[in-house]
Amino acid sequence: MFIQLMKGGTTLTTEIVELVQTLDFEKANTVQLDERFAFIERIDETIPNATGMDALKNAGSPRVFKSHLQYKFLPKMLQGGKGRMVYVCRNPKDVVLSWYKLMQWFDWCDMSLAEFFEDFMNGKVLYGGWEDNVLGFWNNTKVGNLLFLKYEDVVKDIPKTIRDIASFLGRTLTDGDVNRIHEHCSIESMRKNPTLNLEHMAGSNMKDGYGGFINKGKPGTWRESLTSEMSSRLDDVLKQVAEKRLSFECC
Repeated sequence: MFIQLMKGGTTLTTEIVELVQTLDFEKANTVQLDERFAFIERIDETIPNATGMDALKNAGSPRVFKSHLQYKFLPKMLQGGKGRMVYVCRNPKDVVLSWYKLMQWFDWCDMSLAEFFEDFMNGKVLYGGWEDNVLGFWNNTKVGNLLFLKYEDVVKDIPKTIRDIASFLGRTLTDGDVNRIHEHCSIESMRKNPTLNLEHMAGSNMKDGYGGFINKGKPGTWRESLTSEMSSRLDDVLKQVAEKRLSFECC
């Protein structure tokens, strides 16, 4: 199972998990990610393949699926140590900006960045507050079935991330396998890949002027849009998280 808060590196890390597990590049280049990786809490008739738990009924073994749910809302089986979870999180400054752009791109809200920022800070967004989500998983890393990743580390050294995920899943990869997955999962490659960039949804709800589903993919883009006050308020959140021995690079 793959889990993370929205706009924290879902597509990149999910694709890595899928290819580490299968090495099926033909499928990765021809079948939509939503068809390969069920989104268990998402049921939306306006979005192709968003069929929730129904997508798992006929899935083969091992079953792979993704979620944005907080740890406390996961099935008790997972909380008890059964199955395996790969969790990735990202610094909140980049998350709030990327999330806002996504909401605008999908035309899901008409609020300003300042208004969305206030909702984000107050946990009035999908899946609740950033710190609640992150700390829920961080505080349960000792359960043993959870690999905790930070997006900043993932993009800094993708080959290492591939090997770490492979080790966690009990998979053996050659150097050639790692290099091929790395090339496939580069931001440039993913942005051009119609199975990942939501090209099939173009013209439904999308709004021009807000980039695309896959943007720059690098840490630090928050500096382009967040105010100094916004940054300072998120620094306070990061200090609270750091008290739990969890730190983030905000570049």
